[in-house]
Amino acid sequence: MLTGAVDLDAVKNDVERKALEGMINNFGQTPCQLLRDPHPRRLTFDDLLAKAMQN
Repeated sequence: MLTGAVDLDAVKNDVERKALEGMINNFGQTPCQLLRDPHPRRLTFDDLLAKAMQN
């Protein structure tokens, strides 16, 4: 099974299990962590102008 995935066999409460199954069927599952590296910082207006002038 995938790391971070819901283990439905471990859920003992029938109501909670059915709710989790419904959410997974409707929306799917996503991993716990999508990205490992931080996003690059945004360009300032001055950086954007300088980059545009290079081309």
